[in-house]
Amino acid sequence: MNEKIKSLVSEASAFLLVFGFIALFIYFMFIRDGLINREMISKSNVAFQRYMDSPTLENATKALDEFTICSMGISQGSCDFPSESELIVLLINTGHIDLVLEDEFLVVSFNFDYEQGTNGRRNAQLMINYKNDLPNGLILKADALVREGNFEDALPLYKSIFEKGYQSQVAHSLRGVLSYYGCTNDVEVWGEFTNKKPSNSTMLTGIPYPAQSLSTDTIVDRRIRLRKGEFVPFSPECPLSKLLSEN
Repeated sequence: MNEKIKSLVSEASAFLLVFGFIALFIYFMFIRDGLINREMISKSNVAFQRYMDSPTLENATKALDEFTICSMGISQGSCDFPSESELIVLLINTGHIDLVLEDEFLVVSFNFDYEQGTNGRRNAQLMINYKNDLPNGLILKADALVREGNFEDALPLYKSIFEKGYQSQVAHSLRGVLSYYGCTNDVEVWGEFTNKKPSNSTMLTGIPYPAQSLSTDTIVDRRIRLRKGEFVPFSPECPLSKLLSEN
């Protein structure tokens, strides 16, 4: 009788051990990651909501840190805050948007690029209200002003950013607007600092202007002057020269 009981106990123990291993396998393979992901998403959203309720620099830093941890641990897009557009407006108005613009990962995560689709255009367009002096922020602001048709206010921004040493970024944006206005040779001149295609971030709506042409010598001369640090004026044939001279 005792042997039978011992056998049953042994079989039961073996069954429980196997069941336990199966349960642990299911937990670690299918449940644990899901629970951790939900916790990270919750922490990120709670931190953003705390910032929305109390927009301090400390809360902004904490929220963006939690978002980064979440985004790096989960597939892209899962950690997005439900009220992202309101969040970005607040970040811009408080000046805390620089925390985003100084971090390449966050720039990509928040789609701060006109060339990344609808969200990118919307987010970058909000930068027209940017009040700080971070070069990345000023370029986005200048691009937004151009898209609003306000090149008169955008040009001084491009010039100041250029003189601070951000020639390639300015060239990329300016080549886009010059391409739209048909200033073919000015596009070539500003190609001195970038071999990228003209940026879509400064392309206005409507049909682009017809192309104008200058001599090769003029283009070479202006590229040399540009390389030496001069923010060269646009060619007289370029419609932008006429638009600016009328204001």
